[in-house]
Amino acid sequence: MQEPFQFIHFYKNSLQIYAINFHASSTPFTVFAPTDEAFEKLLKELNITADKLLEREDLKEILLYHVVPGTVMSDSLKDGMNVKTLAVKEVKISLDPIQVNDTNVVTPDIKASNGVIHVIDKVLVP
Repeated sequence: MQEPFQFIHFYKNSLQIYAINFHASSTPFTVFAPTDEAFEKLLKELNITADKLLEREDLKEILLYHVVPGTVMSDSLKDGMNVKTLAVKEVKISLDPIQVNDTNVVTPDIKASNGVIHVIDKVLVP
């Protein structure tokens, strides 16, 4: 699968730092992956560089907050449902438009070999 967003690679590489390798795992995952612009906006809001983001103590929690065990396609979402992330915190799903917390899903249902990616327009912060 070819990912259309540069930061999806950043995201996967960051998760691999924490021993979560999506490609090697047989467990399916749903990933809410922020766009390049979402990461750039977060870096501006925090007034830090990408390198400084990688040094944050809460980076693991932020990244795991974007991952849900299992494959959750957009047509199986229900308005108002709460979904537990790998950060052991819940995100709230809204429909029409599809949102995770207050973040828009801009490209849903990108199938991967072991799950699905939903591209979002903001970095989720627990």
